[in-house]
Amino acid sequence: MRFGVDIGGTNIKFVVIDGEEIKYQNCIDTVKNGDAIVNDIITEYKKVTEEYEIEKMGIGIPGYVRDGVVVDASNLGLVNFELRAELIKRVDIPVRVANDADCAAIGELIFGATKDCNNMVLVTLGTGIGGGVILNRKIMQTNRCSGEIGHIIVEMNGRQCACGEKGCWEQYASITALVKDATKAAEENPDSILAEIYTREGKMSGRLFFEALNKNCPVANKVFDTYLDYLAVGIKSVDMVFGPDAIVLAGGITKEGEKILKPLRAKLRPNIRVEVSTLQSDAGSLGAAML
Repeated sequence: MRFGVDIGGTNIKFVVIDGEEIKYQNCIDTVKNGDAIVNDIITEYKKVTEEYEIEKMGIGIPGYVRDGVVVDASNLGLVNFELRAELIKRVDIPVRVANDADCAAIGELIFGATKDCNNMVLVTLGTGIGGGVILNRKIMQTNRCSGEIGHIIVEMNGRQCACGEKGCWEQYASITALVKDATKAAEENPDSILAEIYTREGKMSGRLFFEALNKNCPVANKVFDTYLDYLAVGIKSVDMVFGPDAIVLAGGITKEGEKILKPLRAKLRPNIRVEVSTLQSDAGSLGAAML
C-alpha cells in the first residue's frame, strides 16, 4: 500500500491507498515549521502502519522541489529544507517529494476525469494560479521551475505581480483577482445588487460574488464576463504550448460547474477540452501517493 501526504498552507492531508482503492484519509492543521511538519508526518505514518502495510511514501508540497529538497516554499517558511532526507532517517520505505500541483495533476490523471488522457494540464484557481503538466502520462520536469502557468503574461505592462513581472495571468484570472475586481465594481456601483451584498457582509468573497451573479446582477455579470475573457486567454495559451488532450480546472470556484464551464467554453475553440476536477482537494494527496 501507498501513503500519500499533501502539505498545504492550512492543512496537511493524508491518504492510504491500495491500488486505486482509498483505505484511509485524515487531515490536520499545518504548523509552518520544517521539523514540526516532519514530526506530524511521522506521527501519522506510525498510526497508519498499525493497521496497514505501507510500501511507499509520497509527499506533495507547495513550492520548488529538487531531489527531495524543498528549495523554496515561502508560504511555509521553508528554504533549502531537506524534507526527504529528514524523513528517510525515520522510516524504512522509499520516500519521494514533489511539487503539490504536480501531485494533483497525477491524481487527476489516475483517479479523476482524465483517466483516458496521455497528456493533460491541471490549472488550479486559488490565491494565485498553479499548474501541473502531464506529458505522455508523466509529469513534465526540468532543472528549473516548470508548470508555473500563472505567470504567463496576458497583459503587457499590466498589473504588478509578486513574482516581479507585470500582467501575469494570475493577476486577472485567480480567485484573488476576481474578488478584487468584484470589490472595486461594488464600490463604483453603490446601487447594484453586488454592492448591496458587499455592504451587508462588509467584505467580498467568491461565494458572495456568485450570490450576486445568481441574482442576475448586471454589474456582477460584467465582472464575470471580463474574468472569463482572461481565463480563456490563458487557457488558449496553455493549449497552444502543450497541446494537451484535456485541461482540468480545480479550486473552490470550479464547484460552480456549468455556471463557469458553459460561458467559458463559448470563448474557446471547440477542440479545446476543458473539464472541472472531480477530485478537488483530494487530488494532491492521491497523486502524492502515486509518486
